[in-house]
Order: sequence, then C-alpha cells, then structure tokens
Amino acid sequence: ASEVFFVDDNFFGNKRAAVELLEQIKVWSGSRNFPFYFAAEVTLNIAADTEILELCRAIDFRYFSIGIETPDNDILRNIAKTQNVNRQIT
Repeated sequence: ASEVFFVDDNFFGNKRAAVELLEQIKVWSGSRNFPFYFAAEVTLNIAADTEILELCRAIDFRYFSIGIETPDNDILRNIAKTQNVNRQIT
C-alpha cells in the first residue's frame, strides 16, 4: 500500500469538516480494498477526540506527527497556543 500524508497541523481543526472528509475517505477507500494508509500532522488535542481517532483507525491512519511547542504553560499563553495549556503531554 502507498501512503497519503496530510501535511497541515490544522487538518482536524474544523471537526465537522474533518469527520465528513474521513467518512468519505472511508467509503472510497473501502470500496477499493484500502489501497492507501494515511498519516497526518496534528496538534496534541486530537488525543481527546475519540470520534476522530476511531475514524482514523478505520481508514488505516498509521501515524501522526504531533507538534509540541513546549510543556510550559506560560510560554504557551504568550504564543497564543492556549488549546494546549494544562494538557498533559507525557
């Protein structure tokens, strides 16, 4: 199988659009005996989204490249990455 890599850490930023796309990929890929496996750049908050993770597993996402700026909450606030404030990364 060949790989398709989504190179955009905001790929899952719009959950409704991401779910719709993943569902369409599932139908298309399933009808063709899953010719590709998938990977994507993501933010850490994907870890809390079981719906997205289940869809990713169903269409054979094999890995995610997770961008982690810093575990320091003050720095995260200063660079406006508040979605990761107080998120356990270990």
